[in-house]
Amino acid sequence: MTFSTMQDRLLVRLYHLTLNGVESGRFRGEYIEHIIPDEIPENLVKKLLESLVDDELVKRTANSEAWTMDGHSVTAEFYELTTRGLKYVDRLNDGDDWGQWDLKESYESDLIWANSMAHGGEVAPASDRFVSIDHNDPENVQGISAIEDVVSKAKESNQFKELFADPEDADFVLSEVENTVELIKDKGRASVDALKRVLISRLEWIKEKMPDWAGSASVGQALQWIVELISKS
Repeated sequence: MTFSTMQDRLLVRLYHLTLNGVESGRFRGEYIEHIIPDEIPENLVKKLLESLVDDELVKRTANSEAWTMDGHSVTAEFYELTTRGLKYVDRLNDGDDWGQWDLKESYESDLIWANSMAHGGEVAPASDRFVSIDHNDPENVQGISAIEDVVSKAKESNQFKELFADPEDADFVLSEVENTVELIKDKGRASVDALKRVLISRLEWIKEKMPDWAGSASVGQALQWIVELISKS
């Protein structure tokens, strides 16, 4: 995930928390570090916030809080979305081109998550959430077929193999995807964690490394299907 995508990912999360009235839309820096999406490294939060401030999508509030802890003066910085930041995410939601698959996914999943936070709850982590997959549903049939097509084309692609120093690593990546798909077909369900950690992670990596190749269309179709599955969890 690029730095720019992580920026947008964090902005989408803050957007839904703001609209749901969590923390009155005014977030302490330490609080943001605790509610960041799992895929964003904690050590990048400050840099991401600084960049969002520079882009005028987020602003620091003037009334920061200060107190004394163990004889040391401590100042808490607060952040809130600007009107420009709110409109930026609105444009993402209103448009058909999200630019990155994970922004659409984050918009949908964070909407549910933030609503739960607003009511004092927590949405179960991805490892505890499962999605039922009806084999007779045409959309599921097409989604699974798209993933299988990506694997098939990647196996025959020298461009894909050249992405790895060791050819066995290429086989391992494709085996991970194949095994997950076989499990879905066998059990008729999948954990959100597996969908994100294996399928989405691998497919998005292929999309980034090989934007123009024979399997591009299938990659896009597969990602869209997985995102829609997760949104139903």
